[in-house]
Amino acid sequence: MENNSSIQFFQNLLSPNKEIRNQAESDLETLKTKPFNETFRIFMDGIKSKDPLICQFATLILKKVYFDDVKIRDNLKEEEIEQITVFIRSQITFDNQDWKTLKRFGETLALIYQLRKNKDYFSEIMQLFNKNEFLSRKLALFIISNLSDLGEINDELAKKYTQDFIQI
Repeated sequence: MENNSSIQFFQNLLSPNKEIRNQAESDLETLKTKPFNETFRIFMDGIKSKDPLICQFATLILKKVYFDDVKIRDNLKEEEIEQITVFIRSQITFDNQDWKTLKRFGETLALIYQLRKNKDYFSEIMQLFNKNEFLSRKLALFIISNLSDLGEINDELAKKYTQDFIQI
């Protein structure tokens, strides 16, 4: 799918027309069976959309496809997880982005951080927190809250990053 057809795909998933929506849902199920390198571009196009609703929805569907579906999540390669991470981080801006979009990005990053074998993600969160921008700090706290809900904030992490937690 090219950019316009990717955007149309997400619009169809949101369509009030039942037939159009059902076809898009069927296309989504087919998409789940295809290799990552064939499907990720569709999500990238949707997330890059200037329409905040499409961007938020594409991020939500990406999360549901790659991270909520256990079969797909367990088969993600480390480089694919990194590709998603780098892309999501590249989309985060604090000048024109609304909070709902940032929350979707934060939810996805929290799931990515949960999947990572190492716990070095906390320094990335602290980089967000240490920016002098309100939304950046709010996003960092939101990600930490999500990680806590996922059971990722534990004694070991708290001890390792004591000074950072005190700063927060």
